[in-house]
Amino acid sequence: MTSSKSYSLEEQIQRTGVIVERFSEIEQLINTVIFNYIAPILDAEKFVKLNLLDNSVVSFGAKIKLLQVINKNINGDFINRDKFHRLLSIRNAFAHNNVGNNLEIEPSEENLSEIYFYIESMKGDGSIVRTRRDDAYTEFWALYLELLRSLQEFIKAV
Repeated sequence: MTSSKSYSLEEQIQRTGVIVERFSEIEQLINTVIFNYIAPILDAEKFVKLNLLDNSVVSFGAKIKLLQVINKNINGDFINRDKFHRLLSIRNAFAHNNVGNNLEIEPSEENLSEIYFYIESMKGDGSIVRTRRDDAYTEFWALYLELLRSLQEFIKAV
């Protein structure tokens, strides 16, 4: 992970790609947990991997629900639903906000201005939240690392 503050448009665009890619890694680990738990018969393995676990068939939210059921069935302590949903929320904000249009210049009392890129996302109640991209990037990495470790342990348990 690079330093958290960045004023470069190119680096902000690059960070979006990193977040989308790391999120995909988390989703693949989720797929592995689900696949290992259901242990399909040999003839069904390809079908399960290519169809049933495809994100256009089973959404990320539905996969988290499946993880919760599996977690409960094995008496595990691997899943924090809220952290997965926050990771998804940050990923979606990065993926669906245009970097170049989201630049803010915040004047200060000392005649210095702070320049930052931001992302906007909608909360469940319909309100819009504006977050500095650097802060969201840092939060994403912390969640990613925590969930990565949790999923790796989960895979060992199923």
